[in-house]
Amino acid sequence: MSDGLRAQVLAILDHYSRTGSAEFKSDKDIATATRHDVGEIQRQFDILESEGLVVLVKTMGPTYHARIEPRGILVIEQLRAAAQQPPNREIGFRND
Repeated sequence: MSDGLRAQVLAILDHYSRTGSAEFKSDKDIATATRHDVGEIQRQFDILESEGLVVLVKTMGPTYHARIEPRGILVIEQLRAAAQQPPNREIGFRND
């Protein structure tokens, strides 16, 4: 996953799931949290669903609701672990 907004959406859904909430979160909730418009969040939900990272429910209105899948939790944990790794040092000779 390379898009920062998708990672942010997954992190928010992961947070909700870790607080014991098994309910689906709406596109409006995520839009408010990320400060993006609802249409953009819906596009991100569609992409995350196509990657198998969230379960998506589309209701009348149209409103989208999403819940993170176990695979999505794994991806967000991998992203967090990668962010904690120290940067690679350049290989070569030192100039003293």
